[in-house]
Amino acid sequence: MVKIDPRTRFALYATILFLATHWPALVLPSVVPVSDKTIHFVAWGLWLGLLATAWKLPLGLLLVTGLVCSIADEVSQAIPALNRHASVMDAVANVIGVVAVWSLVVSYRCQVRRTTWVWMIISGVCFALAWTDGAVAQRMVLTLFLGGLVFMVSALSIRRTLA
Repeated sequence: MVKIDPRTRFALYATILFLATHWPALVLPSVVPVSDKTIHFVAWGLWLGLLATAWKLPLGLLLVTGLVCSIADEVSQAIPALNRHASVMDAVANVIGVVAVWSLVVSYRCQVRRTTWVWMIISGVCFALAWTDGAVAQRMVLTLFLGGLVFMVSALSIRRTLA
């Protein structure tokens, strides 16, 4: 089995993600069992996870890079020639994915007790928002549940290592 360098893996994934999000008039087949918001969450969370393993960027720079790239990717879909649709809720799903995976990176890189409560609160907010009519209407329920679970894992992994 061929071992792929983490930087090469990230470059390949980033290229595929860019092509998938900018392919003119791309439409997901109706047989995809999850909402496009969940796909945005997973795609951008994976992007940040691969970036974090490819380059050991400082945590602040890693977060800013993820947020800027995920939002810029969504905004650039509004270019008329692409015949794509940019959506605020897609950008929100991107951001939730980036921040959720960033919380995992933070929890594994530095075991700081003071961040545990932050992830617990954000997890609770994600779970609470998942039960709202707005989340149902925007097809964000699964995305918010996944975000809540990832934030909960971040908080619990910090607790486990400090105990």
